[in-house]
Amino acid sequence: HPTNHTQSNYENAENAALTSWKVSAFRGTDYLPKYFINGVEVVMSASATVDEWTKVINGVLGINDDDTTAKDDDLPEDTCTDDQTYCQYAPGAGYCCSAG
Repeated sequence: HPTNHTQSNYENAENAALTSWKVSAFRGTDYLPKYFINGVEVVMSASATVDEWTKVINGVLGINDDDTTAKDDDLPEDTCTDDQTYCQYAPGAGYCCSAG
């Protein structure tokens, strides 16, 4: 019966969208784009280069060499809001977290 099939597809799409929204709301995703590595928010520009992403991922993996060591001026601390501080969890990788 075509009506049931269409309704089923609609319900499936609605449930998928609702599930996606719930996961986003739980994680505090309040703007886009927002990136996560292993469930931890990573502050990166939408225009980040492959080299910048490589530094972040290598830092998470513990790969340290001269090319992947972040300098203090490379940290995106200025992207955090006034009530947040920048929490670095690996060389070249961090996120904005609650101050205090």
